[in-house]
Amino acid sequence: MFIFLKYLITSISLMTCIWAAELTPAAGEAAEIVDEQVNVAGSISTAAVIDMAPDEIVEGACRTEYASLDTVFERVIGLGHICTTKGQINNYFSPGAPLMKTKKGHADLFDWLFIYDYNLLANALSNKLVDIFEKDDFIKTARIENKAVFNKRYNMQWNHLFDNRIGAYSAHNTSNWNQYVSLEYFHDHFDETRSKIDHLREKFISAKNQKTLYIISHPQTGPTFETLVRVRDSLTTIRQGDKQFAILFVPNSQTYEGAENIIVREAIKLKDGWNGANPARWHEILSEFKFTPDIWT
Repeated sequence: MFIFLKYLITSISLMTCIWAAELTPAAGEAAEIVDEQVNVAGSISTAAVIDMAPDEIVEGACRTEYASLDTVFERVIGLGHICTTKGQINNYFSPGAPLMKTKKGHADLFDWLFIYDYNLLANALSNKLVDIFEKDDFIKTARIENKAVFNKRYNMQWNHLFDNRIGAYSAHNTSNWNQYVSLEYFHDHFDETRSKIDHLREKFISAKNQKTLYIISHPQTGPTFETLVRVRDSLTTIRQGDKQFAILFVPNSQTYEGAENIIVREAIKLKDGWNGANPARWHEILSEFKFTPDIWT
């Protein structure tokens, strides 16, 4: 009887947690979240809960406390604002390798693009990234020699969308990574690129099953604290209520302190240029965190 009651109470708690996360909008904005099967993408169905042992239920249940510096993180994901973030993640976990070289299996959705408005990123996350990559949202931009493709819906610029086999390099200068794909080329290869983006989207969402450190860096002061709270709340939504994650924000000049799982560290040695920072400073910052030994294997 005791075991049955433990099953029942934990099952109700689990389902309530997921239900609340599905219906709770990001801070400051009402949002309608579409229905979704509870047992997709690694979540736990009611039938599965009944068949699980008590310890398994507790382990798999929605974790309601935000992560902190004491958390041992199982995954790290860059969230812009520029390519600096992924480059320095690569450098920390694969020292000696080129900043632009990501170890196989560790690519993520927001690795090589510019995110100009984090309120819009919060909107995209609250909307479960379902419309993050729609052909009609991409336009040419004069921001970088009229060669980058720009997402007008979410104010994101995709600079390194393709690999060198399908267009990352200019046809006139294949040795220069700083050349950008044309909108026409983008449209010609949209379907195959969309397939890759869909894969990375599902991979991004799957982080809800792992203790995750999300990292944002910015060569200026970056988003306000209120905006980061919106991003935090939207990440909680897309993680179906799981709070075992933290946001590390690395601006050039720190104008506010963090709170709860928002951790701010000033990159006082940040320099001009696309790579954005002294790797030694990034190493100091990331060394404050704990990671599982196999996080980058």
